[in-house]
Amino acid sequence: MMKEIMIRRVVDKEGRVTIPKSMRTQLGIQELDEVAMVYEQESIVMRKYDSPFDGKEEKTCFITGSISNDHWHFSGDIVLSKEGAIWLLDEIQSYWIKVGI
Repeated sequence: MMKEIMIRRVVDKEGRVTIPKSMRTQLGIQELDEVAMVYEQESIVMRKYDSPFDGKEEKTCFITGSISNDHWHFSGDIVLSKEGAIWLLDEIQSYWIKVGI
């Protein structure tokens, strides 16, 4: 289990943050590597993006922000996780009840 380390950084005017070399080394992140970021419980979680072995591309859920290669892809380029789809369905059903459909 990795030890939690907090390092403070300033976001520049372009919205960029430098990842400290020690963290990049520990996570195996090198120049031009891709990283994935997810908004999770008032935090931004970032990890090295590794292409899945099965050839399926990882997608980000439109509702939850979770990243997986198991999410459902709908027309209009909408990607939903199972949890996101359930939440959206509940919201739609609640709306229908409110408007009497």
